[in-house]
Amino acid sequence: MKVMFIEAKRKINFNLNKFPISKLPKQLCLVYTIQYKDIALKLKNKFKNIKQARQILGCSKLSTKLPIIYIGDGTFHITNLYSQNTEIYTYNLYSNKLKKIPQSEITKHNQKIKGKLSRFYSANSIGIIVSTKKGQYNLKIAEKLKNQIQQQGKKAYIFITNNLNINELENFPNIDFFVNTACPRIQDDSNNIIDYQLVLK
Repeated sequence: MKVMFIEAKRKINFNLNKFPISKLPKQLCLVYTIQYKDIALKLKNKFKNIKQARQILGCSKLSTKLPIIYIGDGTFHITNLYSQNTEIYTYNLYSNKLKKIPQSEITKHNQKIKGKLSRFYSANSIGIIVSTKKGQYNLKIAEKLKNQIQQQGKKAYIFITNNLNINELENFPNIDFFVNTACPRIQDDSNNIIDYQLVLK
């Protein structure tokens, strides 16, 4: 079966002059999803404050220290950035509303991650999740992580799946904690799962 990837764009009448650039830092990294690519590039060309413009997915990692402005709608893509940056803004293209993500919200998210790290390091039996989906298959990383865990005198098991059902993990009560090597957002679905990038040395 052949798979075709086609860019989906939303048609929206947006006045670039309404963008509240004066209320934002002097240097910015603008992030967007593919639906709003055209608008994002127009904004970057119009405003000198926007030093970078990058397309993101829900699991994207950004290597920038600049404050971030996300254009679009919803919060799915934003929460992934909380552990990567401390100054994040969102701009809704439909309501023309600008919002700065409260530091308390970012701190709460990062404290949750720290709690998971603590549970990972105290666990004696760890399951490593591997997805067979294209672009998410990281068996070599899982094997490296397994060796790392076993060298610490702990038990490690690799679980390979195509469609992960979080509830099914309860069928393995002997596993204290899980590490995910697929889409990083899977860790958002459970307090007992952490992304491998946070623990692999």
